[in-house]
Amino acid sequence: MESNRTSYIKKYDKILIYVTVYTIAFFLFVKTLPYTIPFVLAFSIAAIVSPIVKKLVLWTKNKINENFLILLTLLSFYGLLGTLIASLIVRLVNQSILLVTNTISYLTITMTTLLHGYRHNTTGLPLISRLLTPVSLKPEVRCLQMPLLHYRKSLLP
Repeated sequence: MESNRTSYIKKYDKILIYVTVYTIAFFLFVKTLPYTIPFVLAFSIAAIVSPIVKKLVLWTKNKINENFLILLTLLSFYGLLGTLIASLIVRLVNQSILLVTNTISYLTITMTTLLHGYRHNTTGLPLISRLLTPVSLKPEVRCLQMPLLHYRKSLLP
């Protein structure tokens, strides 16, 4: 009996160790992310810019200083990145303005339709109208429904 239990535990030992190590690694990654993100971004930018600079050095046949080409490429990259972010912000602001404007007009139209329908008892609050109309109910419920009908009619202009 005891040997079955130890074999069962040994079977899941590797999974338990993996889950423990993975959890600790994930926790450390999340806690150190604010400190490591600048290095990750710098590495990715260098990985993008480096092949471009190498192609430019070969294309100019070493007539232009490599440091100047790196500066020119980085300025172009950051200018393009800044332009993309600025256009994204402009589009986001425009869409939020449209959302607010359309929401206000939708709510205005909906509320005027509801109030108009409620005043004329045609389309306003159809669920309440259906609930308060006389139907075949038990007499106990019908005696409670009639005061509600009179109250509803007193609300109408």
